[in-house]
Amino acid sequence: MKVAFSSSNGRNIDIGFGQSCQFQIWDITLDDVQRCPCVDALVNHASEEQNTIARLSAVAHCDLVCAMDIGENTMARLINRGIHPLCTSHEIPIFELVGKLQTMLRTNQSPWLKRLNRKKNPSSQQPV
Repeated sequence: MKVAFSSSNGRNIDIGFGQSCQFQIWDITLDDVQRCPCVDALVNHASEEQNTIARLSAVAHCDLVCAMDIGENTMARLINRGIHPLCTSHEIPIFELVGKLQTMLRTNQSPWLKRLNRKKNPSSQQPV
C-alpha cells in the first residue's frame, strides 16, 4: 500500500494535511518497506480551496494519508477518492508508524485495511 505522510522535516508526522507543502511517500508490503520520492503539493494558489485541491491531487495515487490533523471536509474528500485518512494526535516518527502499518498488514487487519486489500486484490474476496 502507498502511504503519504505530512511532515515538515521528512522524519516525523508533525503537521496537519492543510499545512503540507510536500508529502513523504512510502510503499509498504507484507515483506518490505520502501521510501519513495517525495511529492510536492504545489500550494502557491490564491485560495485555500485551490491549495486543498493541489494537496488532494498530490496524494491521489496513495491508499492512506497520515497527518497530525485532517479537517472534516478534506477527510470526506479523501474517502470519496478511495484514500483512507489517518490522524495522529501527536508527533510521531514516520518510520515508527510504517512499522506499525506493516505489522497490521501481517496480523490483525482492521476493516479499512481489509477493504483496501480487497480493492487491490479482487480475487481475495473475504467478508469484512
